[in-house]
Amino acid sequence: MARILETLLAAVIGRPKSALTALLVVTLGFIAAASLNDVEVDITQLGREDSVTVETMTRVQQEFDDPSAVVQVIVDAGSDGDILTSEGLAEVGEVQEHVADELGDDLREPAAGRPALLSLPVLLGLDERTPTEDDAQDAGERLRSVAAQPQAAALISGDYDADSGSARATVIVAFLRESLSEQDRTQAALRVQEAVAETGDQQVVVYSQGLFVEGMLDAVRGEAPVLFLVALLAVLVLLAVTFRSALVVGVGLIGLAMTVVWTFGLAGLLGPQGLGWIGPLSQLAIIVPILLVGLGIDFAVHLMARFRELSAQGAAPSPAASGAVRAVGPALAIAAVTTGVGFGATATAPLPLLATFGVQVALGILCAFLVMIILVPATQALWGRRLAAASARRRRRDSGAQPTGRESARPSSGVLTRAAVRTADRRPLAGLVVALMLIGLAVLASFRLDTQFDRSDFLPEGSDIEATLAHQEELFGSQITEATFVLIDPPDTRADLGSALDRASQQVAEVEGVRVSGGEAQIMARQAAESDTLLWQIRTTAGDGGAEQLAEDLAAALDPVTQQGAEVSISSEPMVVAEMNRDLAEFQVRSILLTLSIVTVLLMATYRLWRRRAVLGVIAMIPAVTSAAGVIAMMWVLGIDLNVLSATLTAMAIGIGVPYGVHVVNRFLQELPMSAPEGAVSSTVGTTGAALTGSAVTTLGALLVLSWSALVPIQTLGRLGAVAIVVALVAGVFVTPGALVLWARRAGGGES
Repeated sequence: MARILETLLAAVIGRPKSALTALLVVTLGFIAAASLNDVEVDITQLGREDSVTVETMTRVQQEFDDPSAVVQVIVDAGSDGDILTSEGLAEVGEVQEHVADELGDDLREPAAGRPALLSLPVLLGLDERTPTEDDAQDAGERLRSVAAQPQAAALISGDYDADSGSARATVIVAFLRESLSEQDRTQAALRVQEAVAETGDQQVVVYSQGLFVEGMLDAVRGEAPVLFLVALLAVLVLLAVTFRSALVVGVGLIGLAMTVVWTFGLAGLLGPQGLGWIGPLSQLAIIVPILLVGLGIDFAVHLMARFRELSAQGAAPSPAASGAVRAVGPALAIAAVTTGVGFGATATAPLPLLATFGVQVALGILCAFLVMIILVPATQALWGRRLAAASARRRRRDSGAQPTGRESARPSSGVLTRAAVRTADRRPLAGLVVALMLIGLAVLASFRLDTQFDRSDFLPEGSDIEATLAHQEELFGSQITEATFVLIDPPDTRADLGSALDRASQQVAEVEGVRVSGGEAQIMARQAAESDTLLWQIRTTAGDGGAEQLAEDLAAALDPVTQQGAEVSISSEPMVVAEMNRDLAEFQVRSILLTLSIVTVLLMATYRLWRRRAVLGVIAMIPAVTSAAGVIAMMWVLGIDLNVLSATLTAMAIGIGVPYGVHVVNRFLQELPMSAPEGAVSSTVGTTGAALTGSAVTTLGALLVLSWSALVPIQTLGRLGAVAIVVALVAGVFVTPGALVLWARRAGGGES
């Protein structure tokens, strides 16, 4: 590591202009590569790609009806209204006419059992004329007879009263040509939305998967630049307050901009349009640049702080820049790798978009290190005299002292330093005991956390699409109606399954969570166009909570079919979600153990090779482990469930917390040969502790910006990320020094 840094220093400090030019050229190349990025925010395909439940759902969409090729139009008569009157049915017919006219050739060709439009007027034979009051009365009678049919039942709102023949709302389902591209399907839904906007007195709401995706895209497009600029501004303001130098702020701005460009350039090169090693950008792309702003500036803060310290001791700009890299460069490299590992652990996440997000942030951390380790010393070598002069003027102004020509860096004598030194000197075990208690609390809390996954979490709060989904839920339940799909593949022997299917149908009707009409399960049976595969679409009411039990009960009810040698596969969106929740809970444990193991072994090996003291790697882990424990404990206290992002945050907290331990250990080892352990702690906390506080404040400012997001998981990430930073800082300043004092005393007061 030292040899690599020396080689880098020789190139950067010796030829700073060439180093900066090379940075600019590489950045321009990554700008071009960033154009390869795709943005994909469709999370309707949930779960692991190797999941049987997901595979079954994919087959249903490919061999039967693709949900993205459907446009649903709700016609709502209002809370006190009745859509089954002559006026209501007339308005439904008018809306249907607008839908058919607007879609035109985009509708699929009708065939037996596959209509282009499905609606109450179509089922009741009223689509060719304007309904009269007699028609409405007759419709009520006919509706009672067809309401037991799954297709008809799915078109009527949940408040349907068979006795009075009334219902608040109905839905028109338009089936699009499956040859249409996703973009064309979305445009078709948007045209329908515009066409029915001014129809009648009823409330008309349009929904499609394309509109759902478009709603999430709007969140990405609208929030991403605003949140990024606010986070960047917050970090730059804090940087200006800390260093009081326009040049430092400028270097930070350029470094962060390059980091973001490099990261998205790499994402483009490695993504689907490049090498195909990682997935496309998703709605989580909002978070990536903000995290890089908060975490990436840490590398610059530590380099600039050490440069200022060496300049205050009288070093010229180039030697001060070299000394800063030699002093903190190894610790920054270790911090970059371990932080990258913490985020990279999400590559094993069950959600592809989450796995890609973790890889992108891990790459971004490494890019931040490379950019700052070149940009900052090169800039200091070129313009270091201005930085040093500004720093000297600031110190003289603050202290009222006259220039002496050579100033020495003294540890800060603030309250924080005195408290930390006193704790490390007199009660070194106290901090460790508190940390262990917090870890114990986190272990207990982890057993009490629930796991929840909800696709609506990725919709911006207050958006039109969120209101549409809520309206659907109120009137019809989840996505108009919950359906469970059963694929039945007959055996090669072509055995007669008729009687077995009849027996299975009777047993399915007895399963809890299956909708029944007239004693029979509401099953829509269809056969694939190009195979013997049979699809049973069963109307169910189990929801996410009862999905797994429903799957088990249906499998048992279908036993007569499987005994005939047929292959039976069961799936539904609630089943996929339930599987996702289970996978997320398992991933939470796996990611923590994986990250802890890799980072601890890495640190122990590094300190064994670097300082011949493997135990220092364990001490350096204290802020990371404490930070992760603080996040889990806070989730339990605040009642926050594990979701798509919070399930990964404990592993991320380990990556975020590692640098706090590494920098303290690194500085303590540098100070220890020159003083007793207590003096080494005083110097460490007074210098590196101040730099850690500065970097923590800047990171905190960036993460808190995420709490302004309209997406709930991102809000949670920002708030819990802030907790992780605060706990890591406290543990780094108050707990790690005590552990180092105990180690040094045991080692004989100095490094041997």
